Amino acid sequence: MAEQELIPDEVKQVIRDSFFKDLKDTVVIEVFTMAGINDKFNDAAISLVTSLGGLSDKLKVSFHTIGDAYSQKRNVTRTPSVLIAPDKYRIRYTGAPLGEEGRSCSLPS
Repeated sequence: MAEQELIPDEVKQVIRDSFFKDLKDTVVIEVFTMAGINDKFNDAAISLVTSLGGLSDKLKVSFHTIGDAYSQKRNVTRTPSVLIAPDKYRIRYTGAPLGEEGRSCSLPS
């Protein structure tokens, strides 16, 4: 049985049109995980962010391990954690972003 895409093609197009069409600057997304703790949620966060990163060259995605020097610099201790544009904003999701996060974003009119 073939593996199903995490984000269907029609949803990818909606995301491109809604979120990325007018994006001027690069947005950094950093994912922090630790193997052996919350693995199911780590995998979900990694899969989602990887899929989103493939939708626009304006997204710069990186993955890090909790406990390393970079995670200490960012003060990240929970797995999984997703930081969005951490040098510019204080947007941090703890846990797998698979619920209502997308609906909570307001789009410019």
